Amino acid sequence: MIDFDYNCWKETVIGIFKAYSKSPYLQLIPFTKLSEYDKAFLVSEDFFNKWIKTGAFTYYSDTWNISNAYIMKSNGTYRRATNISPIFFLFISAFTKYISNFCLTDYEDRDIQSFYAGDILLNQFNYKKAYGNYCKEINNQSQCYTHFIKLDVGNFFTNINVNKLFSLIDTSINSGNTNIRSRDLLYFKELLKCLGNGTFPIIRNSTALSFLATKVYLKQFDINLYDYVSELGGISNFEFIRYVDDLYILVNIDDTVDFEYVVKTITNRANSELLKLDLQLNIEKTKHDICPGISNTLGNSLYDDYVNGIEFSIDDYYSDSKLLDFIDKLNILSQEETLNIQKYNDIIIDSFSIEGLTKSANEVFNNFLYKESNILQQTNIIEKLNRVIQNDNLFIKLDPARLTLFILNTRDEDLIKNLLNRIFDNDRNKKFDVYDLHITLIYLVQRGFRHRDLLNLVKKYDENTYNYINSFCKNNFVFTYTNSESLKNKFINNIFHNRDKGKLYYLYSFYKIKSHEKNYLEAFAYYKNYFDRMTAHFDAYINNRRRLNINGFYQKRDLQRFYVNYNGIIEKAHDIRNSNPLSHASAGLLDDNENEKSLQEIHKKLSDILKEKIESIGI
Repeated sequence: MIDFDYNCWKETVIGIFKAYSKSPYLQLIPFTKLSEYDKAFLVSEDFFNKWIKTGAFTYYSDTWNISNAYIMKSNGTYRRATNISPIFFLFISAFTKYISNFCLTDYEDRDIQSFYAGDILLNQFNYKKAYGNYCKEINNQSQCYTHFIKLDVGNFFTNINVNKLFSLIDTSINSGNTNIRSRDLLYFKELLKCLGNGTFPIIRNSTALSFLATKVYLKQFDINLYDYVSELGGISNFEFIRYVDDLYILVNIDDTVDFEYVVKTITNRANSELLKLDLQLNIEKTKHDICPGISNTLGNSLYDDYVNGIEFSIDDYYSDSKLLDFIDKLNILSQEETLNIQKYNDIIIDSFSIEGLTKSANEVFNNFLYKESNILQQTNIIEKLNRVIQNDNLFIKLDPARLTLFILNTRDEDLIKNLLNRIFDNDRNKKFDVYDLHITLIYLVQRGFRHRDLLNLVKKYDENTYNYINSFCKNNFVFTYTNSESLKNKFINNIFHNRDKGKLYYLYSFYKIKSHEKNYLEAFAYYKNYFDRMTAHFDAYINNRRRLNINGFYQKRDLQRFYVNYNGIIEKAHDIRNSNPLSHASAGLLDDNENEKSLQEIHKKLSDILKEKIESIGI
């Protein structure tokens, strides 16, 4: 279906398995369920050739599960993020790695360093090392400069124009000696838009998407802005250091130059260049200062082993007094009924900032929750937390993921029971909202999805996420490909003709993509072509043909002879194709007010015919 190298698949899958042997996130939990046998099966060249290269993996309905990922921003709103099937996660990662081998992502002789969430060329599929290197580089290089400007792009991923991205990919790749087929880039573009519900997808821990956004989409912006700054007077030397959408410009300014003027000039030019990409600066997060103040804008990673070259252990800086201070401040504001997201964030900064270290307060708080959770079980902490909840039971919704984890890690039965009771009360009283759903999902993840009533709540309020959990978190997704009783596997293992070259599943994928977009005219056009091609596969198997007779099943009479018991359905499907404006100039479907319903009905009947045919062959 898509032509790319097995080694890209192998290295990517191994890298992802290595990076995420453990994870608390729905997107990554499926990989933690795999046995060594499962991993070897997915990594194998046989799996790649049979399911990935042909596109047969797209044949399963679970592959196309796209659900909401509940990722809260610091302002209390949710990102437009999705969870996708683990096989699509692997596929987009591997194909992006293939693309990255040919993309021209260097900056020639310009002093630009560009980091993103991992390093796809080095098979590093976790952000931690790359982010740590980025922070080290800024800390080290800032010693050589007098001033810095930090540029931040507003709503970066949400506003990436997928069409412009793929135009940049095409230019970058095909300006060299390599030519990736246009049909492959088209497929990948349409798939990403589908996975992002029409826009660039936001998928947790996707090194692939971070690479495309940083090293491809922003590359020309960085070059243009760098060349502009190099022509400005009063700057003796400078360099760019980027992490995804955050760009630090480190500069040495002549004494005769007004730094504020330089900042205004550069930010104006940056906005002009960003506009070409449908982006703009986030003015609130765009900062500038003398370099000694750079640590105030930079939150390093807790997983970094060094700060300014000095080894340290973050554990040395922890004490229960920080947690007690945090809870006491929450308690005061909850009594005054003035607790909101801004004040909550301020409390975190006040309580968990560590003087002298470039560690963000949020990361210190996270470390308590994920690495020092035994501290949370102290009696005085539990008592104080209980008082906050009694004063304001809504405060958990300010930070559902972390505060739910806080309560669970106390291991206090009363606190946990109170949390669950409030969730069920909100459901009964019709007050259940997205924050309750987020709390429910965090609880289920932490308890291994062992709570039937909570799972039923997820099904009630977000069925796609419920299906995702059942298919990929509670069960092993590899079984999809090894289940010998599956009709689809019977087709793939026995009937599918190896000379198809992936065209069958290319058609099927575009049917699924257009269906997801609710573009039913285009979806049916793809499905009818898929149906005809499936018939050619059946014919080749039954008659032991060496080649697919594709042209033998385009006409209505040929299909009616093959499916003798379904002449009426075949005729109806053929009539629809001939009235579909995408297939025929008559465009009769444009006059049919019920075309959506009729298209869905005939699609189901055609699908049933295919299922029955597989069964009748008796494999």
